[in-house]
Amino acid sequence: VGKKKMWEDIKLSYSAQFDSRINTKEYLILSTPYADWKKGIRHNIPFTLPSFRLFNHINITPSISYNERWYFDYIEKYWIDGYQTIDNETGMQKWIPGRVETVSNNGFRRNYDYSYSISSSSTVYGMFNMVNPNWRLKAIRHKMDPSIGFSYRPDFSEPRFGFFDMVQIDSLGNYQEYNMFEGAMYGSASAGRSGSINFSLNNNIEMKLANDNDTTAKEKFTKVAIFDNLGFSSSYNLAADSLNLSPFSINARTKIAGYSINVTGTLDPYAIDDRGRKYNQYMWNETTGIGRLGRITNLSTGFSLSYSSDQLQKTLDERRKEQGENDDGEETTVKKHPGYSPFNMPWRVSANYNFNYSNSTGTPRWVQSVSVSGNLDLTPKWKANFSSGFDFIAMELTHTRVGITRDLHCWTMSFDFSPVSTRPFYTFTIRANASMLSDLRINKSDRDF
Repeated sequence: VGKKKMWEDIKLSYSAQFDSRINTKEYLILSTPYADWKKGIRHNIPFTLPSFRLFNHINITPSISYNERWYFDYIEKYWIDGYQTIDNETGMQKWIPGRVETVSNNGFRRNYDYSYSISSSSTVYGMFNMVNPNWRLKAIRHKMDPSIGFSYRPDFSEPRFGFFDMVQIDSLGNYQEYNMFEGAMYGSASAGRSGSINFSLNNNIEMKLANDNDTTAKEKFTKVAIFDNLGFSSSYNLAADSLNLSPFSINARTKIAGYSINVTGTLDPYAIDDRGRKYNQYMWNETTGIGRLGRITNLSTGFSLSYSSDQLQKTLDERRKEQGENDDGEETTVKKHPGYSPFNMPWRVSANYNFNYSNSTGTPRWVQSVSVSGNLDLTPKWKANFSSGFDFIAMELTHTRVGITRDLHCWTMSFDFSPVSTRPFYTFTIRANASMLSDLRINKSDRDF
């Protein structure tokens, strides 16, 4: 009753899973000692904290993640020094080099990990009104959705947790850290402290146009999107000793002539040396001009077009309806060719254009291609489909495939072949339509001859 309190949004749940596994022969399962089985219990405790508003405009969302694993065995590693021994076959002395020995010990051990995070988001609106009232363009509206978050995870290789240990790895006395739960069924807490700040900004930009030329329009203005979305995101690793700033992911989505175009890219803020290796210097300190924004390591875009017989028929019907109306608005009879209909064979064609640019080490690479696919219903029982494309970089056709199918009532016959490919092929198949008889089929291909 009344206004909801903040603590009423706190949610806590719990789930557990137990597994016991053994890899052995089927007839040895019952005779295998249970101590040799790998066992574990996993606990998952999602903890949801309530979100709240700061200054009535900023949404704050904190969260805590906790996972715990119970194991009944763990590994231990130790160094065995090299020694001299007698070869039984030759009777001569030989040297056995030192090695790291791994043993599995029985005993109950806990393994857990946790992390904290907090994120904030808001929405900002802006409007730019045109100065000249006679312009059709009246205003430009800008919507921004900024967000920033912080996450932290401790270093679970610290001795206070007891998940890692040290082992000598050579005769020189060098030591190496190892995880006492290597190969455990539920994994283990990882080494390395992590503390990062992630941020993003999404923009929506649209313009408002006056409907001066359309006197029948119900609305005085039309909203036209310039960018449905224009955004970027990145993160900054507070725990790293260098190269803290991650590459910026950029995405843009707009429409041209009614078709959506997506552009995605990656900007690396760090410079590279003559060998293509990144070093800890920002591009805005190493170059001038537009290159100060960062190195374009990846850029891709593409769009798709599709058309079908139904769409074509609809367009022609609308044109016939317009032509069939006289000056008084009465419909007249449209003459049609008897016995002829160009759309008694439904078809559909799709085309996709793809462009990709990559340059992560100073050597640029381009991929630019067009792919085309379609299908045609020759009759209710005969159907055909195809797919092909063209590579503009290699200036050659890509993999091309043509397929024909025939419905034989209880059976389906299909023939596929590839006239253009790195390895041309053909396949002829007759299979049963019933799902229970899916394995009942006859296959013939070029590999059979």
